[in-house]
Amino acid sequence: MELKYEDVKILISKAITRCTKLEQCRITDAFPPSQSDNPVKRCICAIGLLSAGKDSRSINGVTVDTENTISAFVDIYTPVSKGGQFSSDCALELCAALEGFKDEYKVKVVVGDISYLSGCYAYKTRLKVTVSQSFENLYNDDTDSIFKLNFDGLPYVCRSVRFELSPMNTPIECYGECCPVNFVQDSKLCIARVKRNISDDGASLRHLKYPFVISGMSDEGLYLVDCAVVSYELDENLQEIVTISGRNEEYGA
Repeated sequence: MELKYEDVKILISKAITRCTKLEQCRITDAFPPSQSDNPVKRCICAIGLLSAGKDSRSINGVTVDTENTISAFVDIYTPVSKGGQFSSDCALELCAALEGFKDEYKVKVVVGDISYLSGCYAYKTRLKVTVSQSFENLYNDDTDSIFKLNFDGLPYVCRSVRFELSPMNTPIECYGECCPVNFVQDSKLCIARVKRNISDDGASLRHLKYPFVISGMSDEGLYLVDCAVVSYELDENLQEIVTISGRNEEYGA
């Protein structure tokens, strides 16, 4: 799923709860609707958004996201009675706790300067937390072979497609149906296994109804009619794997 600012806030909050020096601290937004403690009597961690952005590249006319990055800050307020060193120690402990999330995301933490706030009798240390989500592993190396294939006359962005001719007299069974809708003889039936990412074009093959046509691969000499969706899979990364049966017009209708 796509990384959002709320996900970063949750990640930071989890890291705070792992810090012994910040035990029982108050976690709040950086700009709370209500007034904060004045003077500061216990530790406060205020979380705010710094920036958010995406990196992308265009492949065969298709824009592909390569990285999603969100930067946030955490202002740690500590009572003046605990001293300035305590504020620094809290920041360093939180920095180490955030390092523990590197298996899930790319996390970079920078500890800033410590300052004394005379207005609320507290020391403040700011952490800048940058969390990045890479999509390169999702795409693997198939981004260079992105192409468009027409299903019922509408173009869909595909990552890969594999065609196999099936034995003669093979039944066509639609996805979710309990009996064949048709039979194809004389090795004319072709099975297409299509892999694509819904995020490429916002479309889905799930609702294709029998019979439909697959075209757009004239270089391969393939034009499939009487097509039916045989099986459909959608993983957590919105990647579709669809098995389709159809009659190959290359071998005659």
